[in-house]
Amino acid sequence: TQHGELVDGTPIVWTNTGPDGMRSADPQACDDWTSSDFMDLGRIGASPYTDSRWTNDSDIVNPTICSDLAHVYCFEQE
Repeated sequence: TQHGELVDGTPIVWTNTGPDGMRSADPQACDDWTSSDFMDLGRIGASPYTDSRWTNDSDIVNPTICSDLAHVYCFEQE
């Protein structure tokens, strides 16, 4: 969390981010984050990790369905 606590529940986080932290080039972002349909796909990260998996823990050929519940990272850009 923003206060350094561990996240309760699932460690899955919606990101649509590649391992380099940049926006993923593929279109799998749950229809620009407007869909929770099980037919749409999105890229996830995993909050427990400190390597590239914290923003990109998706299998390239098997992204996560958008009906799954997940957290969202929020960043402030200066």
